[in-house]
Amino acid sequence: MRRRKPKGRIIFICVFLLAASFIYGYYTKDNNEEEKITLGGKKVEEKNPTKKEKVEISKKDTNKKIEETKKNVETNGDEEKINEELVTEKTQMVFKTHYEKYNDIKVEKKKVPKDVIGSDMDTFREYVQNSYENWKIRKIDKNEVELYKNSDEIPPNYYLIKELDEYLAVYKTDENGKLTLVEKTDIPLNVLGETDIGYIKAGIKKKTLEEIYSVLEDYSS
Repeated sequence: MRRRKPKGRIIFICVFLLAASFIYGYYTKDNNEEEKITLGGKKVEEKNPTKKEKVEISKKDTNKKIEETKKNVETNGDEEKINEELVTEKTQMVFKTHYEKYNDIKVEKKKVPKDVIGSDMDTFREYVQNSYENWKIRKIDKNEVELYKNSDEIPPNYYLIKELDEYLAVYKTDENGKLTLVEKTDIPLNVLGETDIGYIKAGIKKKTLEEIYSVLEDYSS
């Protein structure tokens, strides 16, 4: 009696192998197939980057941006630093004169000369030292340079009582310290005592006109 061949088992194995081959081929083809795109009417094959390649590309882009940012910061920082050290149109020159005998200070502000605009601080300092030899530099930066000096002269806009043609007269100093006649009084010099005459000869100096008239009132009484 002959044994029957296990046809069912063989058919099952064949079907299984065929299905496995199909599935393997499908996924292999899907992973390796080049994507076709249309460019200018022509089909061009382009490979999609792998996950690893995408990570590498992202790192390169990030590093590039960081380097560009650093360069911009360094450049802007240098420009700001340079600008901080330059003389500009907004830079002021401040002159302070201390009148020691009168305990008074005159403050005058001026713009910097046009020919020094754009100079660095070292050049500007040298210019100031050479141009204003009688002044001391107290402060110098891009905003202002402060110059200072002491003076024994009469401050500007002060009033004085002096003698004019044997009478008392009132004078006023201008910005340059020059005396200008304000008023000649009718008070004769010879009515005063020797001490007061000495004061008048030297000049009685007051800051306001009210103070001057107060002294004249005493002399006329």
